[in-house]
Amino acid sequence: MTKEEALEVSRATAELLSNLGNQLRSPVSEIRNLTSVRLALAAIEDETEYLRKVHRSREFLFILVTEILASAKTWEADRLTHSDAERAATAEPHRPACN
Repeated sequence: MTKEEALEVSRATAELLSNLGNQLRSPVSEIRNLTSVRLALAAIEDETEYLRKVHRSREFLFILVTEILASAKTWEADRLTHSDAERAATAEPHRPACN
């Protein structure tokens, strides 16, 4: 793989992770907003407890999604670093021209 191809793959991966992050975080944030509003209006104890469980689950899900995306970005950066190192190791050494 050429350096240009590797950079294009890296750019596409970064864009995918960004889009994936937005697609996952948006509904999770909406769950938080809706449960917060509903908790403020809840009158029945059973309903309040149920909404608290939903709210806590949303918090854990948000943390999980964030950690997965951060790990994926780290993995991609490590992969590119190793690719660069492999290319450098297999490249012919620079030899000065003889005069």
